[in-house]
Amino acid sequence: MARLPLSIAVLIGIAAITNAGFTEGKAADNAPLPIELKLAAGQGDKSASPSSEPIIGQLSARRVDSGAIIINGSARLLPAGTKLWIRIPVQGSREPRVEEVFVEKNGQFQTRAFNSNSGLIWNPGEYMVTVESRFTRAWQPCDVLKELGVETDSQCRTDFTTNPTKLPQSPDLVPYDPEFPTNSGRLLKIQRQVNFPKLSGEDGAINAVKNAKLIVQGKGKSGRSVIDIIQKLSNQYFVPLSWSAKQDSPDGPWIVTLNCIDGGKQKTAQWEYNPETETIKYLDPLAKLLSFL
Repeated sequence: MARLPLSIAVLIGIAAITNAGFTEGKAADNAPLPIELKLAAGQGDKSASPSSEPIIGQLSARRVDSGAIIINGSARLLPAGTKLWIRIPVQGSREPRVEEVFVEKNGQFQTRAFNSNSGLIWNPGEYMVTVESRFTRAWQPCDVLKELGVETDSQCRTDFTTNPTKLPQSPDLVPYDPEFPTNSGRLLKIQRQVNFPKLSGEDGAINAVKNAKLIVQGKGKSGRSVIDIIQKLSNQYFVPLSWSAKQDSPDGPWIVTLNCIDGGKQKTAQWEYNPETETIKYLDPLAKLLSFL
């Protein structure tokens, strides 16, 4: 009997499998699946694990009357009382601003109203906010650890690295040690872009002057912001007291005033801020002095 060419034999085999297992485009009830299809089905089952379920929901920010920021968020899968750290990078500083919050019974969390580390109001714009938590006894109360399925001893002590077994697989949970991801435990760490809203007119004008690095006639551009210079020069002879701003017309520039004590006398320093052009200029000798260092 003559041997068929290999290509024809393969085609006959495929046709036999197709006829045995499929009728009018549908799989027969008891027909065995080809090996390749069985492997594909198995792989599909594994990829269906809840690996994309977030622990932390959307973050948002709002301002209070003072211009300080409050960050709100949700963590519906975490028990009430779970401690979280909120980290916000501070421009020009290696140290981020860190706020400690606790998940409430409704699954929400909220920071207190806060400014930057130096006490300045946050500029409006986008900030990369980090939410972090660890599931150890140093971080969490015992009831939270038990509810999360963290292994403890009889005194509720934990290892340095723990695994909250009752939390699902999630991109928000990362290994303690990326080099040993399967046996180093999991911690919570996410980064989200959060918009800090614009300031009101008066607060915005004052904040713009405080953060400005101005060009001073005969000296050039200052290497420090106005508020940095004021803090640097503050001593028993020069004492800043309060800030205010006023606008003579709705479309006009703002006059920003610093009330202070200089040489034992109460004085004022003034700057003009134009929100349309975002330009600032000093208006008197004391303001000029406080605009360059």
